[in-house]
Amino acid sequence: MALPTTKLSTPWRHAAVMGAIAALLAGPVGAAESQIGATSIVVNTVTGTLATTHEAAPLRAGIDVFQNEVIDTADNSASRVIFQDKTELSVGPQSSVVLDRFVFDPDPSKSAVAISIAKGVARFSTGLLPKPDYEINTPSAQIGVRGTVLTVTVSAARATTVSVASGTGLVTGRGVTVTVNAGYSTLVRYGMAPTPPVPSPPPPVTVLAMDTLLLQASGTGKVGTQASARASGVEMPQLGGNMMVSPNIDPKVQAEIAGDATPPIPPLGVNGSRGTHGSRGTHGGN
Repeated sequence: MALPTTKLSTPWRHAAVMGAIAALLAGPVGAAESQIGATSIVVNTVTGTLATTHEAAPLRAGIDVFQNEVIDTADNSASRVIFQDKTELSVGPQSSVVLDRFVFDPDPSKSAVAISIAKGVARFSTGLLPKPDYEINTPSAQIGVRGTVLTVTVSAARATTVSVASGTGLVTGRGVTVTVNAGYSTLVRYGMAPTPPVPSPPPPVTVLAMDTLLLQASGTGKVGTQASARASGVEMPQLGGNMMVSPNIDPKVQAEIAGDATPPIPPLGVNGSRGTHGSRGTHGGN
C-alpha cells in the first residue's frame, strides 16, 4: 500500500527549501557568527552573548569569540580577547563591548575590524591589518587608529575618554575630529565635540582595576600603560578643514579624565572616583 503523501503549497515549499539551504550554509554557529578570535584571559564573571541565541554564556580562557557577540563583565572581572590578526582587546570590570565586525582578508581593501564599547573600560591594541581598517565606536564618539594602543572609558552619562599610549587616535564627536597623539587624552561628552587633547593624567580607578586583574591572571608585565614622550602640541583638524594647535593646558578637562565616572571598583579597596560626568552610585546596574 502506498504511503500517503503530504502536499505543500508553493509558498510553503519555497520557505522549506530556503530554510534548509540557510541551515546548510550557516553551519553550527550561524552565518552571523563567524569565529573571529578567542579569549586569552578571563577573570571571574565574563559572559558572551551570541547574536542568534541572545543567551549569555560564561566565557573561559581559550573559548572562541564570534562576530556580533556581546562581551559583558561583572564586578571584579576582566577579559582579554585576541583576534585573528593579533589585535588585542582588554575589557575591564562592569563593561559591555560588542564585537561588531571582523574581516581578515588577503586583500587589504576588504579587511575591517569594528567594535562598540557601550559602557565601562576597554584597551585596544592594533594587529596586522592596515590601520585605517580599525574602527571603535562609543555612544558619544567614533575612534580611528593609526598604529595605536589606546584606552577608552565610557561613563554612566555616556561621556567617552580616549587616552593614547602609543601611535595616534582620531577621535570624532558631533562632526569634529581631533588628533590625539601618544601621551595625550581627550574627553567627548555625549552630543558634544571632543575637547582639545591634554597630557594624560594618572588613569582612573576603573582602568587600574582592569590592569590589576589582568596582571594577576597573566603573572607578567607591568600594571598600566606606558605613554610615549609627549609632544609640545597636538594638531586638531576642525570643521572646514582648519588646523589649530592645542596648548594642552586645560586642568578642568584633565581632572575630568582622571576622575572618570565609571562605577566604583571594590577589589582595589577604594571607593572610586565620581568625576564630573555623573555616576550610577551602585554596582551591577545597566
